[in-house]
Amino acid sequence: MQLLGSFKLRLIIAFVALFAAVSVAVSFAGLMLREQQISTMFDHDLLLRAELVLDTVQKEGRIDSQTVTQALRQLSETIYFRDTYVQVYNDQSEPVAKSANLGDVVIKLRRPFEDTSMDGRVIESTAIYPLPQGPGKLRGLRVRFNGSDGKQYIAIVAADPRLMYDQLKEMRWLFVAGNLGGIVAAGAAAWFVTRVMSKRIEALVEQIKQVGPDKLDQRIYLPDQDEISEIAAHINAALDRLKTGFDTQERFIHDASHELRTPIASVQAEAQALLLSQPTREELLDFTSNVNDEMRRLGRLTGALLLLTRNDEKLILSKFRPVDIPEMVTEAIQHLSSMACDYQVRVSVHYPDGLDDTPMINGDPELVEAMISNLIRNAIRFSPRGGEVRVTIKNCVSDRMVSIIVDDDGPGIPVDVLPRILERFSASSSQRIRRGGGLGLAIARTVVLLHGGTIHAANREQGGAQFSVSIPVFHSSSYQDHRSVKQIEVESSNMKKA
Repeated sequence: MQLLGSFKLRLIIAFVALFAAVSVAVSFAGLMLREQQISTMFDHDLLLRAELVLDTVQKEGRIDSQTVTQALRQLSETIYFRDTYVQVYNDQSEPVAKSANLGDVVIKLRRPFEDTSMDGRVIESTAIYPLPQGPGKLRGLRVRFNGSDGKQYIAIVAADPRLMYDQLKEMRWLFVAGNLGGIVAAGAAAWFVTRVMSKRIEALVEQIKQVGPDKLDQRIYLPDQDEISEIAAHINAALDRLKTGFDTQERFIHDASHELRTPIASVQAEAQALLLSQPTREELLDFTSNVNDEMRRLGRLTGALLLLTRNDEKLILSKFRPVDIPEMVTEAIQHLSSMACDYQVRVSVHYPDGLDDTPMINGDPELVEAMISNLIRNAIRFSPRGGEVRVTIKNCVSDRMVSIIVDDDGPGIPVDVLPRILERFSASSSQRIRRGGGLGLAIARTVVLLHGGTIHAANREQGGAQFSVSIPVFHSSSYQDHRSVKQIEVESSNMKKA
C-alpha cells in the first residue's frame, strides 16, 4: 500500500499543479486586462475634463484662477474623480492660474515650456505634484493651448489616482486569495477523488493477492463499471490465458510422454523377451539392431519435440539434401508395422497415375520421415479395427509439387476442432486430441512449413479424416524400384513378420 500512497500523493500534486497553472494563467490575464481597462478609463476621463476646462477658459477670454475654478464647477464627480486640479503656465514657464482647490500648492512644471515632448501625455509624480492635504501622487495631462491674447499656454489637468490604485490593489489581493483558495479546494477535491479511486484499487489488489498457481480459476469482480473494472476485466483475461497456458503445458507433457514411451516400450519388451529365453547370437544381433533403430527414432522424436518449441519459421536447417518421398513413406510404414498390427489396421500405399519418376524434395530426411510417421500414426489411432489407412503419393509435374495424402476410416474431425487441428498444443475437449493426436500433427505441420510446403486437414465425404501435404519438388530421377508398382498394400501381420 506504500506504493499506492505514493501514487495518490503524486496524483494529487499533479492535479493541484495543473489546476494552479491554469487558474493563475487565466486569472492573471484577466487581472492585467481589467487593470488596463481601468487605467484607460481614467486617462480617457482625464482627457475629456481637460478639453472641457480649456473650452471654458477660451470662451471666457481670460486666463486666471477664478476662470479655472469656474470651469471645474461644471465637471461632475465620478468614482475616480472626486477632485480635479488645474495649473496653467505661460510661455515663460511661470504659473498664471490655478484651481482654488490647490490652495497655496503649485503644481510644478516638470519640463520647460519649450519642451513639447510631454504635451498630450499622461504623467505621474509623487513629490512634484503635492496635494493640499499632504504629499501624494497625481496623475495628470499636460495640454498646450492658445489664449485670447494670442500667446501659448500650458495647462496641467490632474486628479488624485489613489482611489483607482486602491481598487487595483483590492483586485490583486482578490487574485491572490482566489487562487490560493482555488488551489486548496483543488487539493481537497483531488484528495477525495483519489481516496475513492484508491479504495477500488485496494479492493482490486486484495483480490489479486488471492490468485495463485493453485487458484487460477478465481476471478476478480468489481461491481461498478469504470476504468478500474476494465483493468479487472483485462486481468481476468490474462488469467484465462495463463490457465490455458498451464493446461497446454500439462497436455504437452502428457503427449510428449506418450510419444516417447512407444520406442522405449518396444525396446523394453524385446529385452524382457530375451531375458526369459536363451538368445542366440543372431537374436542378440537383431536386438542390438532394433535398439539402434529405436534409439535413432527416439532421437528424431526428441529433435522434433525441440523443433516444435522453437521459432519454427525462422529456423535455418543446414542438413537439407535430396529426399526420396516413396522411400520415406516405406520406412515410416515399416516402423509403424507393430502399431498397425496391434490396432488391427491395414496400411496401404497408392500411386494413382503411376510414377515414371521418383518424387524428390530438398529437405532433412529424419524430419520428413518423422512428419510422415506422425500422420500415419495419427490415422492408425483413429481407425476402427479392420479399417484401412491409405497413403497416396502424387507427383504433380505441372505444379512442381509432390503430394502426400493420408486417409483413415475413423470418426473424422469435429467441426469445432477442424480449423485448429494442426495448431501447436491446440486446446480442445475433443477425444481426437485428448487421445494424443494434437502433438504429432503440430510436429508434422512444423516440418512441412520448414520445407516450404502446405498441409491441410479435412473430413472425407465417405467418412474419416484426410490430411494432405504438398512440398515443392527438388529433383526427379528414374525410379526403378517403384515404377511398375500401382498399389502397395502392406498387411499389418506381414509387416510384423518382416
